[in-house]
Amino acid sequence: MSLADEARPLHRGYYRRVEVAFVLALAFHAGVFAVAPPYVPRPYRLREPPLKLVSASVVGTGEAEAPSPPAAAAPTVASRAGAFITEQLEPAASVQTPPSGPRASHPEGGGSAGSGPQSDAGEVAPPVFYAFDTPPRTTRRVVPEYPASARAHGAEGTVVLNVNIDERGRIMRVWVAQSSAPERLIQAAIDAIYQFEFSPGSEHGHPVKCTVAVPFNFSLNTSM
Repeated sequence: MSLADEARPLHRGYYRRVEVAFVLALAFHAGVFAVAPPYVPRPYRLREPPLKLVSASVVGTGEAEAPSPPAAAAPTVASRAGAFITEQLEPAASVQTPPSGPRASHPEGGGSAGSGPQSDAGEVAPPVFYAFDTPPRTTRRVVPEYPASARAHGAEGTVVLNVNIDERGRIMRVWVAQSSAPERLIQAAIDAIYQFEFSPGSEHGHPVKCTVAVPFNFSLNTSM
């Protein structure tokens, strides 16, 4: 018998063993897949704890807690003899003729709409702007100085200033609407109002010109 004839059974036995091993491997893997639970993709989890979001809901009710309105601030007093400023801006009082002399208001910044009627002296009342649904808001307030001469003479009174505010919150014009105070206190109020800063009023969400009234109460009795 030649060597080639002796090698044929060895080749057949080798391939037979390879086939058996392949079949066993397939059967093993099939069994593993049959027994193992199905793979479910899971989201990646960060190692760091997530940031906590503060909720505005009330515990146990499930209702959102509405922000509480800001508490009304007490009137600001300049000194023992002080000027009280009303926090809330009010609709402008009835238009009066701008006073002459030191009380005269600054000229209007380019506004011609809403010009008021002429007075007996021939002066034209300042224009007023009432078409707004959200009034301007005071962002900076200045307490008027109480003149020493007014304190010495016991001068007191209330000054109501009408203020025209433009679409950018700038003061365009100021004039006296009502006053029970002497000239020195009126001038102190006018000097203070021009140092105020405002955010503009708006109508339907759009900034507009507004006319508002700002009262100043000058009193020598701070217990008021």
